[in-house]
Amino acid sequence: CVEDKGKERVVGFLTFRGVIRDGKIHALYIEPAFMRRGIGRFLLDTAGHIVRMQGGTELEVHVEMLNYGAQAFYRTLRFCASGVRSGHLIIMTKEI
Repeated sequence: CVEDKGKERVVGFLTFRGVIRDGKIHALYIEPAFMRRGIGRFLLDTAGHIVRMQGGTELEVHVEMLNYGAQAFYRTLRFCASGVRSGHLIIMTKEI
């Protein structure tokens, strides 16, 4: 949440797929007007802490092959490409 025009509003979210300790991120979304303000990094850092508290050791996200911006974002956070899924998704993982 951020304060915007005197009101709090949600400008991003992260959801998991399946059991949290598996660290599989289903979705990460930040409103475009609020990108590049550290919100995505904060959500992923928080996700890593939650997964670790559940006994997990890794985060995993699937990124469209043509989404170069997202791939660069995850690489800056030390995610590495570890495979391909369905012919169009790059599997990116990070040890936590």
